[in-house]
Amino acid sequence: MKPKGVSMISIVITSLVFLAVIAFGVRLIGQERAKARDAQRVADMARLQVGFLLLFNRTSSYASAAQNGCDKVNVPVRTCNLKQDFPTIAALRDPQGGDYAVAQVPDASTYQIRFTLEQGTSGLLKGNHTLSPSGIQ
Repeated sequence: MKPKGVSMISIVITSLVFLAVIAFGVRLIGQERAKARDAQRVADMARLQVGFLLLFNRTSSYASAAQNGCDKVNVPVRTCNLKQDFPTIAALRDPQGGDYAVAQVPDASTYQIRFTLEQGTSGLLKGNHTLSPSGIQ
């Protein structure tokens, strides 16, 4: 005579389903966090672009942004001389704690800032991108 109640197979199957649901939820939360970080990166680039635009409107050049530390490729963008036009630039960091980097030293007519998207957002694909006077590429 078999005992009444839940069988061992039912317990194992229920446990596996429960674990699969939890794993799916954790993965989904991770993807949503990456999307939020990407949205923050694009917002940071928009604010940075405004800072460079204000500098250009004031001086007719981007070159003065390269003074005092922003004069080499791969230095953090927060070292750029934009404090007058972007007062919080010293605190500008990637949402995961890294730095946005100068890809082309600001000169009279251009600049490039490099950043990376984890998932892609706002029509931009996952991967490396640059901000320049013409926008995000």
